[in-house]
Amino acid sequence: MLSRCDRIAEDPHYRKGEPVRDLFARDREAMAPMPGTRFDACRWEVRKADGEGCVSVDSHRYLAGPSWRGWTLDVGLRAFDAGDPHP
Repeated sequence: MLSRCDRIAEDPHYRKGEPVRDLFARDREAMAPMPGTRFDACRWEVRKADGEGCVSVDSHRYLAGPSWRGWTLDVGLRAFDAGDPHP
């Protein structure tokens, strides 16, 4: 597969007529650097904890802890977990 990609990179671009490899190299040079801080893919919800210290989000209950009973909490929902914004 890599050799096939290398062959395609040598072909001229269908519109510009230049080798795809050269166009790609110019695009890479023009790209902005990646940000220095890590991206956190997270959806934030504000929920009020019930009498047991649990919050409900999307029909799931998450235990915040009994000390959080009745508090309004920020809940971060990620792909595999839900958590406190300040662990």
